Amino acid sequence: MLKRWKEKGRFLDIGCSIGTMLYGIRSNSDWEVVGIEWTSSAAETARRLHGVTVFADDIFHFPGENGTFDYILINNVLEHVSNPSAFLTKAASLLKFQGRLELICPNGPVDILPNRILFNKKGEILSTAHSGHLYFYSHKALKILMRASGLKVLSFLNFHFKSAFKARGWFPFNALDIFEKNHRPIFAEKPDKQIPESESIPPKNKSWLAYCVQNNLRIVLPRLSLGYDFKVLCEKL
Repeated sequence: MLKRWKEKGRFLDIGCSIGTMLYGIRSNSDWEVVGIEWTSSAAETARRLHGVTVFADDIFHFPGENGTFDYILINNVLEHVSNPSAFLTKAASLLKFQGRLELICPNGPVDILPNRILFNKKGEILSTAHSGHLYFYSHKALKILMRASGLKVLSFLNFHFKSAFKARGWFPFNALDIFEKNHRPIFAEKPDKQIPESESIPPKNKSWLAYCVQNNLRIVLPRLSLGYDFKVLCEKL
């Protein structure tokens, strides 16, 4: 996707975890890659395991200069950020003119729906898999945020429809049914587990063709908000 747009450039992954995306891009293109990761242990793993440049800090202390990146990825990060407007404005400032920012985050009204339904049923707030989510963005809210940050929306897609149907209670054996049967919080958080280094690099036996087909089939219905997740592509004005 990057090479179809530009043969080479500078790529920044904000919230890059152990740097697998950076490793993949660097290994398959002429793009320069840099990451930002809040968790120091994950940043250290990225540097040691993949040999990529990752800064263990938040975006506001990132030493990179403004206007130096061609493409920025923010994947499932914005919903955890306490000041999303300032965060996106800072991210946009790091882009070159007409540079691109790709944002992936949950469809807020769907993401919070199980909590709302369960609160109405049980009268108490229950822990779920998204307990760390601070904001729940609608389609409209994200577009407003992007414009306010100096970004023009090029495309707005949504995906993960099965998960969204379960959250709405439209799917057989959905999450709410499981809760009623077992009388326990749905989507309970799992304890952190250490990822073996052998599993950290993408498996070599994956079919690239099958991945591309699957990826293109799952992202459909661009003008509707039926999916559990949004994918927004923007351009720096």
